[in-house]
Order: sequence, then structure tokens, then C-alpha cells
Amino acid sequence: RGGQVRALASTGEQRNPEAPEIPTMIDAGVPDFVSVSFTGLAAPAGVPPDIIARLNAAANQSLDSPEVRAVLAKLAVEPKAGSPADFAAFLAKEREKWGAVAKAAKIRIE
Repeated sequence: RGGQVRALASTGEQRNPEAPEIPTMIDAGVPDFVSVSFTGLAAPAGVPPDIIARLNAAANQSLDSPEVRAVLAKLAVEPKAGSPADFAAFLAKEREKWGAVAKAAKIRIE
């Protein structure tokens, strides 16, 4: 906004509400290009389902807080509340996508 740097595109699925003038990579003509950073909560295996449900409810409730949303918006973070199954599905999709990229680039763990 100060004119010192010009953003060419963002890598999310949709334009960022804090900077709607910046196109996404998809808008810029790179089909299916989505790369996002994320933060999530995880618990050790074997944690009772009722505890997981309580933790999930508390996390989702905090993401609904206007104060938390305001802080996250200043950081250009788009909160996504959801269930443990939602997060597991997201992680599986990311693992599949980036696993294919690593395989195509012949990247391997040593």
C-alpha cells in the first residue's frame, strides 16, 4: 500500500479480503495453483473422543471471537473453524498434492 513493493499474486484459493486488488495465481492464469500455509491443533493418539470434542469446540469458539478475528485479519490470516475430520481431510489432500510434486521433482528423504 506504500508503493514500495508491488504484489503480483497471492497463492490462496480466493483473494484476500484485506487486499482484494491482488489477484490469486489462478486469476493470473496459473490454473490450479494454490499453496497456503496453515496452523492446526493435533493431539496424541488415544486421546478420548470427548476430550477431542471439547478441545475442538473451544478452538472453534475462539475463532468466532471478534477480538481473535481482528488480530488474525491484521496478520492476513483467514481462520477456518471445523471438525477434526475436516482437518484430517485437508491434511490428506495436502499430503497427496505435495507428495506428487516431490515425486515429479525426484525429491526423496534421506
